[in-house]
Amino acid sequence: MKNIYFAETSYIGDSNDYITPIAPGRDTNGDNDYYWTNLLSPYLGFDGATKDDFRDKLVVESSMFFCPSQTPRRSTLNLNNFLNYPNSFVSYGLNCFLAGGGVTPGYAAAVSAKVSALKKHSKVTLFADSQYNPADRELGYRTLTQAYLTSRHSQGFNDLWLDGHVTKLKYAWAFTNSYTGEDIFGLQQVGYKYWN
Repeated sequence: MKNIYFAETSYIGDSNDYITPIAPGRDTNGDNDYYWTNLLSPYLGFDGATKDDFRDKLVVESSMFFCPSQTPRRSTLNLNNFLNYPNSFVSYGLNCFLAGGGVTPGYAAAVSAKVSALKKHSKVTLFADSQYNPADRELGYRTLTQAYLTSRHSQGFNDLWLDGHVTKLKYAWAFTNSYTGEDIFGLQQVGYKYWN
């Protein structure tokens, strides 16, 4: 997670203080399965600029995008799903309330938040362990909302805060404080500004 954070801060530095968008649009091959993971890949030492590059060069077992505690490994992945949606097999989610992108017909894509627009960087989640959905706790997911929190690590998960420190949070506490209370996803702080 620290390596992903360093890649993210490099991206932010190159992008006028903006956090990576979740889904920046189509890649150069025209594929729309193009996500923040592709944008950070060059900063992590491999070319994941397109969906195909990401799929063909990502080795799940040794990837910084894949938690060692998560199963299945690549050998047991649903190959058709992996070939079609390689970014779905990522163990960490990017806080979608800070990250813009995503194109819905009839709506303009949301703009990512600027880091300078956020207060209390030590209390706002940037990345965290995530899951695909509650019915399939073994499959990673690329975005992070309350619904994709996981209890992969003994009823808790690793949370990487905007200031770069990592802590283990209890699932129940984080679920309760995602959007209200501590508002660890920053929905009250900036989310409504970008996602309304």
